[in-house]
Amino acid sequence: MSSNPPLSKKEELLLWDMIVGSGGTFEFDRTIVNHKNYKILNTNT
Repeated sequence: MSSNPPLSKKEELLLWDMIVGSGGTFEFDRTIVNHKNYKILNTNT
């Protein structure tokens, strides 16, 4: 049974920070993509 290793506390906090920061929806892929796009958009302004 190959399960992912548990997240460290730091990773967990970062993940929650991104989820909460992006509207509180738990859609992992979309959250990461939005977060990256947000950073890219902000650096271009």
